[in-house]
Amino acid sequence: MPAHVVTYATHAQGLFDALVQNELGVEVEVLGWGVPWTGFWDKFKGVHAFARTCAREDVIIFVDGFDSRIARAPSVAVRRWRQMPCDVLVSNEKCPWYIRRRIFGTCERGHTANAGMYMGSAWAVTEMTRLLVATGETYDQIAMNNLCRRLPFRVRVDAEEEVFRNVIWSNGESDDGDGRHAVFVSYPWGTHEDVRYKILRSAQDVHLARYFIPELVVVLLALVCLVALVVRRRRRRGALA
Repeated sequence: MPAHVVTYATHAQGLFDALVQNELGVEVEVLGWGVPWTGFWDKFKGVHAFARTCAREDVIIFVDGFDSRIARAPSVAVRRWRQMPCDVLVSNEKCPWYIRRRIFGTCERGHTANAGMYMGSAWAVTEMTRLLVATGETYDQIAMNNLCRRLPFRVRVDAEEEVFRNVIWSNGESDDGDGRHAVFVSYPWGTHEDVRYKILRSAQDVHLARYFIPELVVVLLALVCLVALVVRRRRRRGALA
């Protein structure tokens, strides 16, 4: 069955030009071009509409439009995926484990899914994207991990990086060292220069602070205790003087 490499991009940014004009000559279907961006759900809605136009057993491979590159032929990804016990394969989230589990949760085998890259048969991708949009969650990655264990088909996180590899803290250069043997490589935080912007943007859009309320309370209490201790010591010194 045909394999479609798909991305969603309203404009060119980051690695987009290199992705669509890749050296392997792989055709990348660009969804959402020129359409105003309204949020993370635009990607799922776009892929859902596209998947519905495909034959049931066509293979859809989604990659992030701004941060991804193609390291090997998509046929390699399809061959490896067909050998796995799953209907949908999702890339593995690589951010620090505490943040990863605290915010996103886990998908399967204790691994956290990264919604930036995934693949599966058109019928499974159609159903998955429909259910993801229906969750009403404000962040696509949270929705993916919350839903994946409840989907009516098999989902697997590519922790072994047979198809997808996420690289953290990279300059985004297309060297074989970053790619290893994966077919698609993504740099979720972009280049070093992009990290600060992306963290601040995510914190603003998703209100990330709400996931760390207990930690913030502990820090606040610690600061209050520290201030109280300093004040108490100064008063003692003043009394002794």
